[in-house]
Amino acid sequence: LDANWIENMNSVMDDNRLLTLASNERIRLLTHMRMIFEIRDLAFASPATVTRAGILFISELSQWKNFVQSWIEAFTENESGAIKADMRKKRADMLHSLFDKYCDATLDVLRREFKPVVPILDFNMIQTLCYFLEGLLVEENVGRDDSKFEIYFVLAAVWAFGSFFTITSGTDYRKKFSAWWKETWKTIKFPHRGEVFDFFVDKDKGEFAAWADIVPTIEYNSATPMAAVTVPTGETVAITFWLDNLMPKKHPAMLVGAAGCGKTAIINGKLRALGEDYLTASVNVNYYTNSSLFLKILEAPLEKKAGKNYGPPGSKKLVYFVDDLNMAALDKYNTASNIALMRQHCAYGHVYDMSKLTQKVLLNTQYLAAMNPTAGSFIVNPRLQRLFATFAVGFPGAEALTTIYQTFLNGHLSNFSKDIEEAEMGKRVVQAALQLHRKVASTFRKTAQNFHYEFNIRHMAGVFQGILMGAKDVFKEPLQLAQLWLHESERIYGDRLVSPQDLKKYKDLAGEVAKKVFKEMSPTTLMAEPLIVCHFAQGIGDKVYDKVGSIAELSATLTHALNEYNETNAVMNLVLFEDAIRHVCRISRIIESPGGHALLVGVGGSGKQSLSRLAAHASTFGVFQVVISATYGVNELKADLQTMYRKSGLKGEPMVFLFTDQQIADERFLVYINDLLSSGEIPSLFPDEDVEELVGLVRPAVKRLGKPDGKAECWEYFLAQVRENLHIVLSFSPVGEPIKVRTRRFPALVNCATIDWFQPWPEDALLSVSKRFLDKVDLGSDHTRNAVAKFMPFSFQAVNKLSQRYLEQERRYNWTTPKSFLELIHLYEAMLEKRRKEINAQIQRYQSGVEKLQATAESVSLLEQQLQTKQQEVEVKKEECEALVPRMAEQKELAAEESRIAAEVAASAEEKERAVVDLKASIEEDLQAAQPSLDKAAAALDSLNRKELSELKSLSKPPPGIEEVTAAVICLTAPEGKKPDTSWKAATVMMKDLSQFLTDLSAFKSRIDKQQVPRVNFKNVRHILDGKDFSPDIIRHKSSAAGGLCEWVINIVEYWDVNEGVEPMRQAAVQAEEDLEQAIKSKEEATVKAAEAERIVKALTDAYEGALQEKDAVIAEGEQCQRKLALADRLNASLGSEGERWREAIETLSATRAKLVGDVLLAAAFVSYAGCFNKRFRNALVHDTFLPYLQNPKHELVMSDAADPLRILTSEADISQWSNENLPSDRVSSENGAIVCNSARWPLMIDPQLQGITWIKKREEDNGVRVVRLDSKSALSVLEEAMKRGKPVVVENLGTSIDALLAPLIGRQTIRRGKAGTFIKLGDAEVDYDPRFRLYMQTKLTNPHYPPEIHAEATLVNFMVTQDGLEDQLLALAVSKERPDLEEQKQVLIQEQKSYKHKIKDLEDSILAQLASAEGDVLENIVLIENLEASKKVATSIAEKVAVSKQTEASINEAREAYRKVAARGALVFFLLAELTMLHSFFHYEEGVEGV
Repeated sequence: LDANWIENMNSVMDDNRLLTLASNERIRLLTHMRMIFEIRDLAFASPATVTRAGILFISELSQWKNFVQSWIEAFTENESGAIKADMRKKRADMLHSLFDKYCDATLDVLRREFKPVVPILDFNMIQTLCYFLEGLLVEENVGRDDSKFEIYFVLAAVWAFGSFFTITSGTDYRKKFSAWWKETWKTIKFPHRGEVFDFFVDKDKGEFAAWADIVPTIEYNSATPMAAVTVPTGETVAITFWLDNLMPKKHPAMLVGAAGCGKTAIINGKLRALGEDYLTASVNVNYYTNSSLFLKILEAPLEKKAGKNYGPPGSKKLVYFVDDLNMAALDKYNTASNIALMRQHCAYGHVYDMSKLTQKVLLNTQYLAAMNPTAGSFIVNPRLQRLFATFAVGFPGAEALTTIYQTFLNGHLSNFSKDIEEAEMGKRVVQAALQLHRKVASTFRKTAQNFHYEFNIRHMAGVFQGILMGAKDVFKEPLQLAQLWLHESERIYGDRLVSPQDLKKYKDLAGEVAKKVFKEMSPTTLMAEPLIVCHFAQGIGDKVYDKVGSIAELSATLTHALNEYNETNAVMNLVLFEDAIRHVCRISRIIESPGGHALLVGVGGSGKQSLSRLAAHASTFGVFQVVISATYGVNELKADLQTMYRKSGLKGEPMVFLFTDQQIADERFLVYINDLLSSGEIPSLFPDEDVEELVGLVRPAVKRLGKPDGKAECWEYFLAQVRENLHIVLSFSPVGEPIKVRTRRFPALVNCATIDWFQPWPEDALLSVSKRFLDKVDLGSDHTRNAVAKFMPFSFQAVNKLSQRYLEQERRYNWTTPKSFLELIHLYEAMLEKRRKEINAQIQRYQSGVEKLQATAESVSLLEQQLQTKQQEVEVKKEECEALVPRMAEQKELAAEESRIAAEVAASAEEKERAVVDLKASIEEDLQAAQPSLDKAAAALDSLNRKELSELKSLSKPPPGIEEVTAAVICLTAPEGKKPDTSWKAATVMMKDLSQFLTDLSAFKSRIDKQQVPRVNFKNVRHILDGKDFSPDIIRHKSSAAGGLCEWVINIVEYWDVNEGVEPMRQAAVQAEEDLEQAIKSKEEATVKAAEAERIVKALTDAYEGALQEKDAVIAEGEQCQRKLALADRLNASLGSEGERWREAIETLSATRAKLVGDVLLAAAFVSYAGCFNKRFRNALVHDTFLPYLQNPKHELVMSDAADPLRILTSEADISQWSNENLPSDRVSSENGAIVCNSARWPLMIDPQLQGITWIKKREEDNGVRVVRLDSKSALSVLEEAMKRGKPVVVENLGTSIDALLAPLIGRQTIRRGKAGTFIKLGDAEVDYDPRFRLYMQTKLTNPHYPPEIHAEATLVNFMVTQDGLEDQLLALAVSKERPDLEEQKQVLIQEQKSYKHKIKDLEDSILAQLASAEGDVLENIVLIENLEASKKVATSIAEKVAVSKQTEASINEAREAYRKVAARGALVFFLLAELTMLHSFFHYEEGVEGV
C-alpha cells in the first residue's frame, strides 16, 4: 500500500466519492461502483484510509484446501478418456486422502521447526505440490489406476515441502527435513542411505532410485569454453528434472542460493538444452532496475500479434531468465516496481502500455528466476514468491565438485604426456583444489570490511579456467602441472586478499595442501619463486602460457614492451619493480582468459591504470577509456559502449575497457557495467534499427560457420564475439563506503570479475623507484645519494604508521599513496634545484658587493698617485701649446697668398671655358642646318635596291641624263690625284659589285667628316650639277635607281658645302680647347699649392687644438681622480661596515649550501606529508621520526644541526608579510603558509575557522583572485578564464568529494602541443594553461574524509586553529576589551615592526642589487653612491627604530600578560569541547546517566 496515492483516494472513499486530479479535473465514483483493495498488509496505511474502508483479513491456513479441491476437480476432468469414471473418482479420492494425510501435519511441523531459505507461504507449497503432480501423474508413470499415486505423491511432496531448505544460520534444514520425513512417514520408505532429495521414482520399477544413477557423462573438449558447458551432477539432474516437469505447463520456477553456488549455470544449462521452438531472454536485475526498464526488456524480443496480443516470433515460446531477482532498490514502502510488474504479468498474463494506457497480453512467455537471499532486498514480495516453485541451491558437495572438475580437467589433459597420465594428475589436482578451497573458505570469512571474502564455485571454476590455458607442448611434466595449479589458485584466492598477513596465511595453506597431495615432489622445487605464469613468458606477441624463468627476464621483456608503448602513446615513466611486474602479469592473465574481466582494487596512485595499459599492450589489446566532461552522462556512456561493441563484435578487435571509480559521474553507469560483466548483453543499448544493421553485418560470418542465420542466432553470435574480445578492467579504491555499496548493489562487480588487490608497495619497490628518479640528481657522493634514496621509503612508511595513530587518537584520516611518494621525490628534486639557485644567487650578490667594496678600498692610493701624475702632465701640455702659436701665424699668411693666386688663375680658366662652349654650340647649330640634306641623301640611298641598280647597270646605252648622274657619282668617289673616267662603261664597272657600291655610298658622309674626300672631287662635279636636266624628278622618270643616285649627289654636295663653311670655326675651336687645357692645368697647379698651404695650417691648428684637449683631458682626469677619492671615502664610510657582514653571510650561505641535501630533504618531506596533521603530530613527525633518522651518523647525511623545516622553507620577512596578509602568527599557521607556498601540488585547506581563505584572498588580491563554488553555474567558465589568463582561483566550501571533471586540473595533467602551448583537458575541451595559474581549494568541514586519490593529487593543509594561536587571538580580544589603548598601541607596534623587517630586507636587497647591476667603475656612478648612502641612512634609522620598538614591545607585552590566564582558559575550554566528539558513544550515555 503506497501512502502517497492512497491518500488521494480518501475523497473517493468517503461520502464525496470524488477523485481530484493534479490538473483539477474531477472524476466522480458513481453510485453503482465499488472499490476493492487487495493488499498484503496495512504497514503504510494511515488512519484516514483505514477508517474509510471495511477491512477483511483473509487467512491462508485453510485456503489451500479450496485450491486443492479445485485442482483435483480440474485434474479429474482433464484425465484421459480411456480411464473409466469410477476409476477417475477413485483416483480423485486417493488424491484427497493423500493431501489430507501428508499436508496438514507437514505444514504444521514446517511452521514450528523449520526455516526456509526465503519465506514461503503454505499456499505456495501446496500450489507447487499440485504443479509437480501435474507432471508426475501421467499415464506414462502411473498407468490408469491409483497404485502408484502415493509414491509419486511422496516424491512431489518431499520437493514441494523441502526444496527450499538449505543450511541456514548454521543448521542444515535440508538434512533435518530429510530425517524428519523418513522418521514420520513410513508408508512409502526411502532408502536408508542418503537424503530424501537424492532419489526419484523409477517408472519402470515403480520404486526409488538415486539421481546419481542417471547422471549422464560427457566428454569435454578444452576448445570449448567452460562457461558454455554444464556438467551434470545428481543435484543438477534433480533440479533439471523438476524444471522439465514445470516448464511445459508454463509454471515458473526460482532457484535461491548464495552467490557462486551454480544457480545461473544450472538454468543456463537448461536453457541451452531447450529445443528450437524455444527462445530465451536474460534479465540481470540491478539496483536501478525499475518497472519501465524491466518492461522494455520484456518487450524487446516480442512482436505484435493480433489485437492487443504480443508474443515471440512465429509459434515459438519465450523463457525469461530473471537473474538476481531481489537486487532492485526498494522504495520507502518496501516495494520494487519491477517486482510488481513481474507479478502482474505472471498472475494475469498482461502488462500495460504506459503511454496509451492499454493492455498488452504477452503470449507464450514464462519465467525462470534466480536470486541470492543474502543480497539486495533479501526477499521478494510474497505475492510474487507464491507464484514460483522455489528450489534452494546450496554449495555443491565434494562428490559433485569432483565430478564437475574432473570432467573438465580430464578432458583437457587427455592429450597430455604419459607422465601426467600415469601420475593421475587430473585426479590429484582436483583433490588439491577442493581441499584448498575448503581451507580458504573456512579461514577467510566475509566481514563488513572484507566484503569480498566469499569463496564459492566461481572461484574454483576460475582456478580450472586458468589451468585449461596450459598447453600440452608447454606443461609436459607433473611438476609443471602442479605448479600451474598453485599459480592459478594464488591468482584466484591470493590476489583478492587485502593484507600481506592474509596472503602469508594463504601461502601457508597452499603449501600445506601441496605437500599433502603431491608428496613425491620436493616442496622447495614445487613452490620455487618466481611462480609466475603469463602469456609473454617467451616474448611479446607469442602468447604462450608458460612459467617465467626469472624476474630479470620478465623485467627485460616488459621494459621492451614499455619502450614500445611509449613510442606511440603518451609516455609512462614507470619503474618496473617486482610487484609491478607481477601485477602486469596478473592483469594480462585475466584479459587473456575467455570472458575475463578484472577488478583492480588499490588506493589512488598505486599504478593500476598505468599497469593495465602496459598489460594490454603486452597482450596486443587496444585500450578504451571514457573522457568525462561536464555533460557526460548515461547517453554518452551508451554511445561509447556502442563504439566498443562494434569494434569488438564486428571487427574482432581485442579491447580493454579501462574504467575507474573516479569516472562514475552517475551511479547508473554501473547498470551498464553490471550487465556487460554478467552476460555481455546490455538491454536497449542499440536501437532496433541498429540491431537490424548489426545482425545483417554478422550474418555472413554465421553462415560460414554453418549455423542458422536467424535474427536471434546472429545476435547471439555478435554478443559472443563481444564477450570474447571486450574485457573490462575496473580500477576502484578500497577506501570508504562507495566500493562496498556498489558491489552490494551491483553484484557482478565482484562475482563476474577477477579481483587483483594492490597491496602497499613494499620497501624494496619504493627504494628502487627512489633510486631510479634520484639517479640524475646531483647529490654529491654515491653514499649520500644512497642515504637520500633510503629516506624516501622510510618516510613514506613512517607517515603511514603515524597516520594510523592519527586516526586512532584524533579520529582523522590522512592517506599516503604511491603517488604521494613520487610527488615527494619530484618535489625534492625541484626544491633542491630551486634552493641551490637561490643561494648561489645570494652568494653572487654578496660576493659582488664585497668585491666592489674591496676594489674601492684598494683604489684610493692608486687614485692619489694618478692625481699627482696628471698635474705634471698639465704643465707639459701648456708649454707645447705656447710653442705652436707663432709658427701657425706664419703658415696662415703663406696660405692666404697661395689662395689668392689660385683664385685668379681659376677665373681666367673659367672665362676660356665659356668661350669654347659657345663656339662649339655655334658649330653644332650650323651642322644641324645640313642635317636635312644628309637625311635626304640617306633616304635616296635607302630607296635604291639591287634589282633597280641591276637594271640600270644592264643598260647598254642609258637614256640621256643618266650618264651625267653616274659621272657625278664617279667624280665624287674618285680617289685623289686621278682624273676620273666618267664614261658609261666606267659607271658599269663602278656598279659591278652592287653591295660594295652601296656600302661605299653609305660611308661617304663619314669620309667627308674625316676630310678623306679630295676637294677637287666636289669641284669636278659642279658643272654636272648646274645642268638643267640634273633633277631627281626628271631622272626618276627614266630610272628610279638613277633618280635616287641623283638625289644623293645633290644632297651630299649640299652637306659638303655646309661642312666646308664651319671648318674654320672648328679649327678655332680646336685652338681654343688647347688654350683651355693649358689654363686648367695652371689652375690645378695653383689649387694644389693653395691646398698644401691650407693643409699645413690645418695640421698646425689640429696640433694646437689637440694639445689644448690633452691639457683639458689631463685637467679633467685630475678632477675625476679628486672626485673618485671623495666618492670612495663616502662609499667606505657608508658601506664599510656592511662588507664584513656580507662576508659572514657568504660564509653562512656557503655552509648552508653544503647542507642543502639534508635540509631540503627534511623540508620536502615536511611539505609532502605534514600538512594534514595537527601540531602535536607534526612535531612527532619531524622531531621523533625524520630528524632522528636524518641525523643518525651512520647515514652520513650533511645537514644543519638545528634543522627546522620552517626556517628552511621561509624567512622572517615572509612570515611577517603573511602576518600583514591576516595569517595568524603562531608557528602552525606559519608552517601552513610555508606548505601552501612551497607545495608543487594545489593546496586543499581544511579551514573551518576561515583563517586560510582569508589569508589567500588578501595575499592574491592584487593578482585578481576569483572565488567560486563548484555548485555554481559559472564555476567552469571562471576556472577556464583563470587558466587562460594565469589568475589565481579559490574554490571554497568543498564537500568530501570532488567532481571527476576537475581531476585533470587537480592532477596538473598538462598537455604540450609544440608551439601551440600547454593545455589541460577540462571536460571535453582543451583549455589553454598559463603557468602563472594557481588553484586553492578550501573546505569548512572540521573533519573531512577525503579519499586517497585526493590526498595524492592535492596537498591537504590543516588550517584549524591551534591552541597557541587561539590563545593569542583571545588575549588580543581580552586586552582590547579591558585596555583598548594598550591593544591599539600593540597593533600599531606590530605593524611597524613588520614594516621595519620588510623595509630592512628590501633595502639590503636594493643595495646588493644596485652594486651587482652597476657596470664599469662604481666610483664613477654618483647616482649609485648617493642611492647607497640614502639606503644606508634609512637602514640605520630603521635599525635604531627596531631597537626602540623592541623595548616598547617588551613593556607592552608585560602589561598584556596580566590577561594571559583568561585567554589560556578560553582556549583550553574550546579545545576540550572540540575533543568531546572523540569520546566513544558509550561514554556519552554514561555522562547522561550521571546527569540524571
